[in-house]
Amino acid sequence: MRKIILLLSLLIFIFNLYAQDELQTSKLTITKNTDGGELLKFNTDRPWSFYNIGTGISSTLRLASEVDQKTFEISNLDGTCKTALFCVSNDLASSLVYLVPNGGKVGVGGIGGTSIVKAFLDVSSDISNGKLGTVFGRLSEGNSSGDGTFIGVRGYGTQLTDYNGKSFSIEHSFYGQVNSSINFYRGRSKTGGFITFNVNNNMEVVRIKSNGDVGIGTDLSQNINNYKLAVNGTIGAKEVKVEITSTTWSDFVFNDEYKLKSLKEVEDYINEKNHLPDIPTTKEVEDNGVNLGEMNSKLLQKIEELTLYMIEQNKKIEDLQNQINELKK
Repeated sequence: MRKIILLLSLLIFIFNLYAQDELQTSKLTITKNTDGGELLKFNTDRPWSFYNIGTGISSTLRLASEVDQKTFEISNLDGTCKTALFCVSNDLASSLVYLVPNGGKVGVGGIGGTSIVKAFLDVSSDISNGKLGTVFGRLSEGNSSGDGTFIGVRGYGTQLTDYNGKSFSIEHSFYGQVNSSINFYRGRSKTGGFITFNVNNNMEVVRIKSNGDVGIGTDLSQNINNYKLAVNGTIGAKEVKVEITSTTWSDFVFNDEYKLKSLKEVEDYINEKNHLPDIPTTKEVEDNGVNLGEMNSKLLQKIEELTLYMIEQNKKIEDLQNQINELKK
């Protein structure tokens, strides 16, 4: 900030000289045009000088300090006044601010020059290897610890071997400690990336894979059944709707062609298999789980079969009762 204030003061000083000379029908002219030539020097406790860098219409005006080579540079990159470049750094290649008047775009950083400025505000600095890039906002508490208290963007890498393929994260940090984040991972080509959501101490709790599969409490690495939603825990809901086609529902029990097993056949099956017909065994449930729609259909099938048995038994009871009544006459 002190550098910028000093620069503005110097510029105002020069403009005031120019304005005073104009009032006196004269002006200050500096005619030294050699590349690297010193145009104007201020012998303060920290000396500053203006230099001419380059030649012709694409030359650069550079304000530089002789102490640790700090610079502020204004340049016309293409010679056609389409782009202005500002740099305040001792490393011109990595600390640049581009002003692109065509569209009013602003670029910050040194990757690719003006060609990388594609958005109205484009932070194009290299933020790989865990560097903090853009900060959207900060809070005062804990802001002096580490990277501070903020929500912002951090960069990682572009290779699958770097950070397990993580490219960027939007993170919330408190006292320099990442609490929660949204993490973006690359795929194996130009597409195929996935997202994770982290909370608490940046622990992953939700993952959305490139094919849309969602894991809660699981990274889906063991999703052998290809669930679209896998939850490692208990789900609580007021209502769950399972869509079932009419061909899988159990009303076929009431069709005339349905062959209802006799109770003796059911008894023999239970004695041999230790479970009802058409119902999975304990081992099958342990290995494969329970499909709610399918199991509800099978349970309804057994209820409907039981209803048919009861109707049949009721007919027999009524027939016996009629016989008893005839005997009583």
